[in-house]
Amino acid sequence: MRCGVPEQAINVEQLTDPEFRADNRRFLEEPLPGPTTALGTPGGASGLGPVGVAPS
Repeated sequence: MRCGVPEQAINVEQLTDPEFRADNRRFLEEPLPGPTTALGTPGGASGLGPVGVAPS
């Protein structure tokens, strides 16, 4: 971070990469290790809360 401007989380080019998009889709549509349901489309992280998966 420089001058109070946060770094981008992803490059704009990644948004058009088919593998990047497929990975994001799997993250939302397939259950994570532990939970029995997928995240779906929570509409933002603030209302989602903990997802119950420990960082690796």
